[in-house]
Amino acid sequence: MKKAHPKRIAFLGPAHPYRGGIASFSQRLALEFQAQGWDVKCFTFTYQYPRILFPGKNQYSEDKSPELDIERVVHSINPVSWRKAKKKLKAFAPYILVAPHWNPLMSWSSSYLMRQIDANHVILVHNLFPHERRIFDKYFINKITSVNATFVTISSFVYRQMLNHYPKKKVTLSDHPIYDHYGDITSKAAAAQYLDLDPDYNYLLFFGLVRGYKGLGMLLETMKMLKESQPKLKLLVVGEFYQPRKIYDSMIKNYGLEQQVHIYDSFVKDTEIAPYFNISDAVVLPYLHGTQSGIGRIATHFLKPIIVTNVGSLADQTKEGKLGKVVEPNAKALANGIQTFYEEQHDYQSDLYEEKAHNTWRRLYNHIVNQVV
Repeated sequence: MKKAHPKRIAFLGPAHPYRGGIASFSQRLALEFQAQGWDVKCFTFTYQYPRILFPGKNQYSEDKSPELDIERVVHSINPVSWRKAKKKLKAFAPYILVAPHWNPLMSWSSSYLMRQIDANHVILVHNLFPHERRIFDKYFINKITSVNATFVTISSFVYRQMLNHYPKKKVTLSDHPIYDHYGDITSKAAAAQYLDLDPDYNYLLFFGLVRGYKGLGMLLETMKMLKESQPKLKLLVVGEFYQPRKIYDSMIKNYGLEQQVHIYDSFVKDTEIAPYFNISDAVVLPYLHGTQSGIGRIATHFLKPIIVTNVGSLADQTKEGKLGKVVEPNAKALANGIQTFYEEQHDYQSDLYEEKAHNTWRRLYNHIVNQVV
């Protein structure tokens, strides 16, 4: 068996061929460790979400696999498979073992495996509690939080939650890095041509999985309020619906927004994301509740300001208004915020450039290494 080496790291949890924000985050961080000379291996699922937790169409990515050593070995809800995973992890002998926590049931296997592996354990806490609560949540949250680990949070909201609920744990805070692997910045005209849209209009972007807490319904109500004052404004809704789409189609029809709202109802491949951001004036995160959002970090990469509601840690991502606007979570406040955004014509570019240069994956890498080395 190998002896643990100071520059060998293993990642548990979602990775290719699985899709989604947690997989993207973990893979990008793994690539950063690899770029810094570490021996990296990802141990992902053979089976991920049970149907009860996944209302989407498909859990698998259509993008090519990143240049990482990824092995599918963990069945998320079958403990019998964990013995094989434990054997493979012990053979790899990581110096650091990293696992994300975002969904209590998905952390069940990680909590077991971390107890079996002699390594420096790091748990990246995306959400302490899930967006939609279930009866078994507390049991599995207690499992993962009882691991002897450093708990790295990426939002001040979750950081405070961890300190309040688990004050004896080692908890740290580091900013969510800027995603930098979703394509290049291009002109609005080029993006409009790719999407077959008119570049003479103003576009706002709602991007990502459509779930109730993300506030698309409120944003549609806002668009109705802005029809007269912003006749050139259009909304792009880009993402797979985790609720019945007919709910929103009915709202669009009732509000008379058929010409103002364009819906792209699918999970967008990494290689096809860029045009939606490049054509947009701003990215709107009208959440009704939540913690933080990786979508805002994609927006910063494309040098797009964000308009967010004042819930969770979303306001933090505007850096006190330097990177966008913060409004209260109601349609009237959101309409006023969007109206002001277009009236002011504030230039956010220099602050967005600064944030993009500062908040890197190297910074998170350094934060993690400094906790355990």
